[in-house]
Amino acid sequence: MKTKLALTLAIVLGLTLPSLRAGGPWLVYSTKEAGTERSLLLINLGEPQYSVTEAEGDNDTWIHYNPKSKTIFRKIWSDNINDWHRLSWGRSANTFFVAYSQYGPVDGNGVSDHGVFFGTGSLVSWPNKGKNIGISGRYAATLKFSILRIDAGWTGDRLSTGTRAPWMANWVGTLEVPLTKALNDVRAGLATNQRAKDWVIDYFVGLGYTQNADVVE
Repeated sequence: MKTKLALTLAIVLGLTLPSLRAGGPWLVYSTKEAGTERSLLLINLGEPQYSVTEAEGDNDTWIHYNPKSKTIFRKIWSDNINDWHRLSWGRSANTFFVAYSQYGPVDGNGVSDHGVFFGTGSLVSWPNKGKNIGISGRYAATLKFSILRIDAGWTGDRLSTGTRAPWMANWVGTLEVPLTKALNDVRAGLATNQRAKDWVIDYFVGLGYTQNADVVE
């Protein structure tokens, strides 16, 4: 989602969900940001649903890289420990889909930042057919996402002339086949999603990328 989402079905805060701490396997999709910058979305297939709050080590962390400037950095939203983030994936008939939601209360008056994204793609044989990427089955080579978000703060009086910013967009995620394969080749040594993200940073550094400072928002 924009900055928080970068890469975000309705959240039911009363529902207790287990945080996923299994070592994959993963699918890794990239999405275009401004210019040639890209953001990575890691989908952990170890469980059909993953939840996290800002109080946990694997907070809302998105990896951004730029193939033109050969740079990579983490974009982190971490200033509100009450934020909830949930990602779910599934398959139905010939469609693969993923949903991500984020809900973050920002004050004691019920004002919150709330956003979701929902992506779908056709089930196809793996790109580069014949090359093992560590997962059996068929998944989408691309995902078409729709993002819906309402920002937290009001400008002016909400019952009269007040405004509150919505944000809507569509974008496409592309399955990163070499990166997905490399990540799944070493997944036995990656116990958490955060470790997987750290490994991805090292992977790009090994390709000659420069790691820039984290961007905290």
